[in-house]
Amino acid sequence: MRALLLLHAAVGLATVGALTHHAVWVLRELGQPRLRAQSRRYARLGALLVSGQLALGSLMYPVYRVRVQLAVFQLPALDGGPAPLGWAGRLFALKQQGAAGALVLALLALLLYRAGEDSRIGQRLRRVCAIGAAALAWFAAVVGLLLTSIASIAGGGGS
Repeated sequence: MRALLLLHAAVGLATVGALTHHAVWVLRELGQPRLRAQSRRYARLGALLVSGQLALGSLMYPVYRVRVQLAVFQLPALDGGPAPLGWAGRLFALKQQGAAGALVLALLALLLYRAGEDSRIGQRLRRVCAIGAAALAWFAAVVGLLLTSIASIAGGGGS
């Protein structure tokens, strides 16, 4: 499980890098159509990496659900009150939704390139998708690091 978690982290880092590069290149391509090929490469790489990242996360989810979500984040307080780390479990759910949103936006940007959509609206939509995918990937990565740290300190072994 630890090896899968490390692979998930490494692919996450690569995903953030590729989607951030795509966001930068889609802005650089404004008024310079010759830069579009590089932007398209990052769109392909970003879509591939975010897909792999979600697949790895899905493989780890059953173990996470038992070892971390139930055993650490939903563990009631010693006095029987609400779980003190319940917020972390809810934040993990937001992380999952953010990662899914990054996948949708990355795939949409790639589809817009493949469709040859060069209209102003198509170009703007590609930029919005690229920047949105990068922002959501950063959110998922930072939250993932935070929750892995919290879970390891609290005894759950990572998210």
